Amino acid sequence: MKTLNSRQLCRQSRKIYPDAAQSSGQAFEKMGVAPLFFRTGRGALLYDQDDNAFTDYDLCGGTLILGHGHRNVVLAVKKAAEYGIHFGLASKAELDLAQEILKAFPRLERITFRPSAGAALQEALRLARAFTGRPLAVILDARDEPGSSSEGGLLPMALSTGCGQGEGLRTWGPHQMILSCGSMERVEAALDPFKTQLACVVAAPLLMGDDRVAVMEQSYLKDLRALTRKYKCLLVVNEIDSGFRFHKGGLQERLGTHGDLTCLGKIIGGGFPLGAVGGRRDILSQGTCGGPGATGDGEAAAADPVIMRAGLATLRLLHNDVYQALERRAANLADGLNDFFSAEGLPVRAWRSGSLLKLQFNRLEPQVIYPALFQFLLNNKILWPPDACQPFSLCAMHRAGDCDRLAFLLKKFFQKAP
Repeated sequence: MKTLNSRQLCRQSRKIYPDAAQSSGQAFEKMGVAPLFFRTGRGALLYDQDDNAFTDYDLCGGTLILGHGHRNVVLAVKKAAEYGIHFGLASKAELDLAQEILKAFPRLERITFRPSAGAALQEALRLARAFTGRPLAVILDARDEPGSSSEGGLLPMALSTGCGQGEGLRTWGPHQMILSCGSMERVEAALDPFKTQLACVVAAPLLMGDDRVAVMEQSYLKDLRALTRKYKCLLVVNEIDSGFRFHKGGLQERLGTHGDLTCLGKIIGGGFPLGAVGGRRDILSQGTCGGPGATGDGEAAAADPVIMRAGLATLRLLHNDVYQALERRAANLADGLNDFFSAEGLPVRAWRSGSLLKLQFNRLEPQVIYPALFQFLLNNKILWPPDACQPFSLCAMHRAGDCDRLAFLLKKFFQKAP
C-alpha cells in the first residue's frame, strides 16, 4: 500500500498540531500505525491521499448512516451554500428540519438546536435545572457486566460497581455526577439521599460497554421513568447515538417509555456537527431567549442553513426499507461470525444492536488484540474504528459483498490470533 503522500502530510502536521498530530492521527498512532490522510468519500469507501480505497466501518462514529457523499445530501448542501453559508439568524431550513424531527418523534412537543451533541446535552441539563429549581444532574454510566444475558440484542441495565446509601456516585463537573450501579434498587438507594436536590437523571437507551453493544431492557427504562416521577425530577433520554440509527422515533418508541427531554445528535446534521433537545412544551420554555437557534445566553447556536439542509436531506431518505436492510445485513454478519467462532472454539463473540456491532474478546487482551486487528484490517483496505470502545457500523451503501469480505478477513485473523 502506497503511503508517500500521507507520510509527507504527517511530517507537516507534526510541525503544526499540538501533541505531534491531530486527534485522528493520534488515534491511528495508538493503534500502532502511521496516520493516513483522506481525500474523498464515496458511498462506503474512503480514499486517502495516495488513492488507496478503504471500505469504511467507522463512518465518523456511526454518523454517516447513508455513507459518504450521498448525492441528495451533497446537492442539498450545494444549493443551500449558493444562498449563503451562515446567517446567525433564523432560517426556513431550520424550521423544516425541526418539523421533520418532530414528525419522526411525535412525543416531542418542542425542539431547539445546538451546535453539537455535547452542547445539546448541556442545554438539557440547564433546562432541567431551570424547570425544577434544583441543581443536581445525575448521569447513568452504562457498563454491562460479564455474563449478562442478551436475547435479541437486549441487555439488562448493569453498571460497573455496586453501591449502598449514596455510594457509587462520583463527581463530574459542577452539580453533575455519574452514577455507577446496576439494579433499580441500587439506583434508588444511591439517589435517595439527593432526591431534594435532583433536577434530572440522564440515561442512554443504547448501552455501549467495553466489549459489547446492546439496548436497555424495556422494564428498566419504565422503572426509571417511575423513579424520576417519584422524586419529582426529569428523565433526560440521551439518544445522541441511537436517534435515527435504529428507526425513526428513537429507541424510546421501541421501548415504549419516553423521557421529559430527549437529546439528539450524530445523524440529524447529515454528517455536520449538530445537536438538538426536544421535549415537553413547558420545560422547553424555561429560560429560553433569543428565539430559534439561540442558546440560553442568547448566542447564535445552529442557524446554519447548510447544515440544516444536509440534515433534512438525510432524514428524508431514512425510511423503513433502509432500516430493515441495514438490520438484516448486520444480523447476517453477526450470526455468521458467531457460528464460525463457536464452531472453531475461538474466544470471540460478535454483539449486535441494529446496525451497530462490537466484538467481545474472551481470554484475549483487548489492548493487544485490538491494535493487531486494526492493523490487519487496514492492510486489507478496511477502515475500522481506531478506538476499542467504539462499535463498528454499517451504512446504507454497504453491500452484501462488503460484509462477506469483512467476515472472511475477521475469520482469517482470529484463526491465527494468539
